[in-house]
Amino acid sequence: MDGARPWHDGAGHLAGEALVRADNKLARAGHGLARGDFDRRVAVVLLAPALCRMRDHMVGSKLDHRLALVRDARPGGTRYYHDGHGRRGGRNSIDVAVAGRLDDLRLRHAFAHTARPREDALLSYNGGGLTTGSVINIEAVTKRYGEIVAVDDLSLDIERGEVYSLVGRNGAGKSTLIRMIAGITEPDAGRVVICGEDLAHRSPTTKRHIGYLPEELILYERLTGREYLRFVAGLKESDPAQIPEEIEFFELVQAQDKLIGGYSLGMRKKIGLAAAMLGSADALILDEPLNGLDVEMMRKLRLRIEGDKLSGRSFLISSHVMSFVERISDRVGIMRAGRLVAEGPPAELRLTAGMPDALFEDVFFHLAG
Repeated sequence: MDGARPWHDGAGHLAGEALVRADNKLARAGHGLARGDFDRRVAVVLLAPALCRMRDHMVGSKLDHRLALVRDARPGGTRYYHDGHGRRGGRNSIDVAVAGRLDDLRLRHAFAHTARPREDALLSYNGGGLTTGSVINIEAVTKRYGEIVAVDDLSLDIERGEVYSLVGRNGAGKSTLIRMIAGITEPDAGRVVICGEDLAHRSPTTKRHIGYLPEELILYERLTGREYLRFVAGLKESDPAQIPEEIEFFELVQAQDKLIGGYSLGMRKKIGLAAAMLGSADALILDEPLNGLDVEMMRKLRLRIEGDKLSGRSFLISSHVMSFVERISDRVGIMRAGRLVAEGPPAELRLTAGMPDALFEDVFFHLAG
């Protein structure tokens, strides 16, 4: 990098040199990033879209300096990034201050504000590499209802910044598993660990790691949309300033002051999604998120998920729309009779089924049995 290129945006003046190599979808080369000499303390992020996908190491001793800045960051504003296609990413677990050659990254509108990152979201340094770790760990969980075994000794991990889709025929055990992960139902055996915390311990902080959209929404009919989101924000202890953003994103501006009892199916789904998105949860669990949405909103939601996962948020999605599952998922788990019978990236599942050119829907039916 030929010297430091100053960059301002309320995150402070960045100067100095460091080198980060990131293996990510937006950039596959080394990019110079400024290191830090700030007019106020800020959280520095190495590369906005690849924050939680870093695989290579920073050069020299600058890593410790940078992590120290992250730990010392103060509370501040909302963070976004925009990619070259105008898509807005999600709120970061750690603040982003991008400097250097933004044009190299296709982040021509990237910006950041100061913020205090959550301790659990800090990247770790291990043997010269930045690592991510799992957000959701399911360890040999079993759930019975009388003689019926709904989930049978099932284990899976979902990594930070991963979209994992859970599919299966009706009665396969998907909803039961999702309810256990969301903390609504307790397993009879095994355990659910969220960001290193056992869900069985009922710690007040554990559920803050999760945002949840149930398939069957239970809403307060006598509240307006905006009042309901304020209520949810209070429960989550999240910033109410985020509410107008979600109302606008889910196209509820005209309906925000109307009673939820008068909402259509699509509007109810949108308010449920907006409520799930509120806050800075590490993982979102979305059970049939597309039901009731029109094609345009389905696309917006897909782009939102793609953006949020790049900023480190994980997703567990259950959906019957196989085209959506194939496009959005890093990995897909196929359930049958309470067990995972197949798991992997969509392309890998095609090979497992011996159907490389078939529709993913046909691959699903073949593997689901």
